[in-house]
Amino acid sequence: MTRLVLLALCACIPDNGPLMRPGEDCLFCHSSTGGATPWIAAGTVFRQADGGQGFEGARVRLTDANGFSVALRTNEAGNFYTREALRFPLTACIDANGATVCQQSPLTAGSCNTCHGEAIFGAPQPPLTPP
Repeated sequence: MTRLVLLALCACIPDNGPLMRPGEDCLFCHSSTGGATPWIAAGTVFRQADGGQGFEGARVRLTDANGFSVALRTNEAGNFYTREALRFPLTACIDANGATVCQQSPLTAGSCNTCHGEAIFGAPQPPLTPP
């Protein structure tokens, strides 16, 4: 059991700071128990639905159950994250290239990988990509 915990902690050692591990489960490490700065919501915006290169400069808008919104810009890896106190469920929209695309179902978790992750999370949904 101890060995598994140590491996999990090793996986959370930063290698590229804000540009690290696009498309992976950010909140695995960035949670109250993950060892890195805890975030409320985080993810990666990709240029294509099958992943690949991250989308720099997209605006991600998260709106919480109280109607409070936070707008975040994706960095050069396509990553975004916030420590802002948000009340779930959330709605998420991406503004880019003069158009907007929004998540159709409410978000009950702050990690985009909960639904848009790899096959280990079940049948993954394609990444939410800008129009």
